[in-house]
Amino acid sequence: MIVYHIISAAEDWFVDDKLNPASALVPQQKQRLSEFVRETCADLLAKVEVRQIVELGVPYKKIVEKAKEEAADLIVISTHGRTGIDHMLVGSVTEKVVARASCPVLSIRPTESRN
Repeated sequence: MIVYHIISAAEDWFVDDKLNPASALVPQQKQRLSEFVRETCADLLAKVEVRQIVELGVPYKKIVEKAKEEAADLIVISTHGRTGIDHMLVGSVTEKVVARASCPVLSIRPTESRN
């Protein structure tokens, strides 16, 4: 299982991710992802190999590319529950992944208590 987090950063800005100012966020986001996995997947950690990856890029593109590269059987992705003008302006990473993925995509909507 791969737990994959993309720090949103335009691909065209920097040839090398190391030069991208957003790369300074990677260590912090790796720590946060590790904490998230421990808190939400603790019962699975002894049963399943879990790889945690944090990268920079355009989220939907990186997710679709990683799934293809890894020959994923399924992508599980959370929605942010945006509606109305927020949805129109920002778009939906989940919708773009669903439209482009070569494998099934399971979209999970956050519960009301998480909003």
